[in-house]
Formats: sequence, C-alpha cells, structure tokens
Amino acid sequence: MSLSALSLAVLAGCASFSGNGGMDDVSRLTQASLGQRPQAHGADTSPEAVQARVRELLARPLGADQAVELALIQQPGLQARFDELAQAEAERVSAGRLPNPAISLGRLAGGGLLEVDRSLTIDLLGWLAWPARDGVAERQWRSVQWQAAVAAVGQGLAARQAWVDAVAAQQQWVLQQRLQAVADTAAELAQAMAKAGNVPALTQLREQAFQTETRLQGAQARQDALAARERLVRALGLDADAARLSLPEHLPALPDQPRSLSEAEQAAIDQRLDVQMARHAAEATAQDLGLTRATSWVNVLEAGVQDKHARGEPTQRGAELTLELPLFDFGSTRRTGAEARYRQALHRTAQVALEARSEVREAYAAYRSAYDAAQVHSRELLPLRQKISDEMLLRYNGMLIGVNELLDDARSRAMAAGQALAAQRAFWLADARLQAALAGVPARATDAADLAATLLNDAPASAAAGH
Repeated sequence: MSLSALSLAVLAGCASFSGNGGMDDVSRLTQASLGQRPQAHGADTSPEAVQARVRELLARPLGADQAVELALIQQPGLQARFDELAQAEAERVSAGRLPNPAISLGRLAGGGLLEVDRSLTIDLLGWLAWPARDGVAERQWRSVQWQAAVAAVGQGLAARQAWVDAVAAQQQWVLQQRLQAVADTAAELAQAMAKAGNVPALTQLREQAFQTETRLQGAQARQDALAARERLVRALGLDADAARLSLPEHLPALPDQPRSLSEAEQAAIDQRLDVQMARHAAEATAQDLGLTRATSWVNVLEAGVQDKHARGEPTQRGAELTLELPLFDFGSTRRTGAEARYRQALHRTAQVALEARSEVREAYAAYRSAYDAAQVHSRELLPLRQKISDEMLLRYNGMLIGVNELLDDARSRAMAAGQALAAQRAFWLADARLQAALAGVPARATDAADLAATLLNDAPASAAAGH
C-alpha cells in the first residue's frame, strides 16, 4: 500500500460527530407527527434560553399545543432519552474508525546476551471490512434515533392527554361547586319550609341527603382536579415552576367537522413510526445478510511486520500473517441464521403494517363515536335543557310552579352540563389516541419506548453478529 493510499484510508476511517447528537432526524420525525420539534439540552444549549421560553409559555393559561411544546423542550425523562442518543453517537464514531495497529515489544537478557523483539500488527480484515462495519455501526445509531423519536412523540401525546384531563377535571370541579350552591340553597329552603309546616319532613330529609352527597362529590372532584394537575406537571417536567401553571377555564370547542377516514390507512403505512422502524429493521437485516456471506469463510485475518534484534547479531526482519481456517465451521450456521432473521424481519414488517391499519380504523371509530356523542350533548341536549329552564322560569314568574321545582330544574341543568363535559373530555382524549394511532406510538410514553426497543432490537443484534 502506497503512502498516499494509506493516508487516504486513515482519513476515511476517521468518523466524526454530527455536531447535534443526531437530533436533526429525531426533530424531523417528531415534527411530522406532532407539528413541533423537540430540543435536546446539549453542551451548546443555553439553560437561560430554555428557562426563558418556559416562563413565556407559563405567563398565560397553557393551551394543548403549548403543553406539548413544554414537554418536548424540558421534560427530564425525555432529555435522558436524548442523552442516550448522544452516547450512541459516540459509540458509532468509535466503531466507524479504523482499528488501531498493535505494537509488541519484548526484551530478553542473560549471560551477556540481550535480545529485543519488536512487531507491528495490523488487523487486515478489520481494515478490509471497515466500510461494511461502518455501515453496521451507522444502522445501530439510526435505531437509537428511532427510539428517541418514538419517545419524543409519545411524551408529546402523553402531555396532550394529561392537559385534557387536567382542564376537564378543573372544569368539573367548578360545575360541582355550582351544584353544591344549588344543593345548599335547596336544603336551607326545605328546612325553613319544614319549620313553617309547608313541606313534609321527608322532603327536608331528601334535600339534606342531597346536600351531603353533593358535598362529598365536590370533595372528590377537587381531589381529582389536584391529581390531574399533578399528572400534567409530571408530563411537562415542571418542578419549581409548577406553581405558575395556569389552565384555561374550558376545554376547546368541538371542531365543526370531524377528521376524515379517507386515506388514513395509507397514511398510517406511509408515516407511522412503527411501520418505518420495521422497514428499517428489515433493511438492516438484509444488509447484514450480505455482510455475513462475505465474511463467513474467514474469521480472523491479521497481517503485520516484525523484527528481531540480538546483541552482536544483525537485526532480523520479516512479516507475519495469521489466518484462522474454517475446518469445523464453514460459516453455514451464520448464513442460515441470517437468512432466518431476514425472513423474520419481513414477516414482522407485514404484521406491523396489518396491525397499523387495524389500529387506525379502531381509533377512528372511537374518535367518531365520541365526536357524535359530544355533538348531541353540546348541540341538542344542552340547548334543550336551556329552553326547559327558560320555560320553568316563566312558569315560576307566573306563579304556576314553586321554588322547589325551579331548584330541581337547576340541578338537572347542572347535571346535564357535567354530562356534556364528560362527553367533550372523551372526544378530546379520543382525538389524542387517534393521533397516537396515526403516529404509530402507544398512548403512554413509557410504552412507546418499549415499542421502539422491541421493533429495533433484532436488526442491531444481527448486525453485530455478522462480523
């Protein structure tokens, strides 16, 4: 090998870092699913800039999209995933560089004689197989990028769901307080009328029981609101800033038109992260199969130069070549195993695609059912309840009904508002689950990481076994 060729090989073998820890692809995949980009807290990230953005987001009631952004830029568990990506890149750079030569020195003295052995050994097969090995290391690093993207999308969707729960629980607590005011008024009125002999004692006892039950429900609603808020705080990664978190008073109104199912299945096949990861694993296994076939016959091939020097004698120089012969294993086991892994990867890809289409159809059916139910509550039942209340008030003003009937109607209207809120919450949760189905990640962020590890584990393992 000439000096220029050797220099070119050494320069080619010096793998370098990407400069951003591999976050560009993670950001692209995350933005395709969530419409927002995550941010890794690397060495070049200003903590002051991150905190300034956090304070800006918390300066006003936090919306759903802002909750997703907040989780993507500061949630500690997600940042730990990004740190794993940086570690994986360091391992990729290390594996992508040419093997170091080995120098051996020996000294033997006695009887007035001194013998010195020196040798320089190069892993020739490692140098020859460097392009293929570098490709394997690259695919392993890409796998970790997929896992980071799945974790980011899963965390964003988890933050959105936690936001829906927190706003709905807060709104339910307010409705429960209104119902409590109605119950208190009814109980006081029933007590006064019972003392005057205008209503039987049974009516008073019923109103008193309703007041007590409502008070217990209010305490539970308050606890539910606090618990939902804390779940949101964890999903957003808030700590010292948790006290500054404020939420809107109401969930967003229903969209005028629901999403369309048309092309949803094809969009899932084209865009879902789990489908793309399965394809990535199959392609990596196919490339690994080619590498296994190329190297299965020769297991160890090393070349080197050595010299031997003894005092008073001329220096002896020569070359050394070590070759492991496949006398007992001709590589058939590795070839057969690689082919089986490739077929397994293809079947797994087909299974993931099948499940993707089915999951999208199931999630859309739940989404559309929740949308229709919420529409009935918001556009039919609530307006109908309002018309009934208006009619009851007219009757009360005309002295056709008493105050008890008016309070009963107020209770019914408050309960109807609670049912409408529950339907609205169910719709927005179904919408978040549909987004998860379209993105190809589980609804919970913890499950998303497990999914990525399962889908991508086989390709790196087989690639590592190939050389």
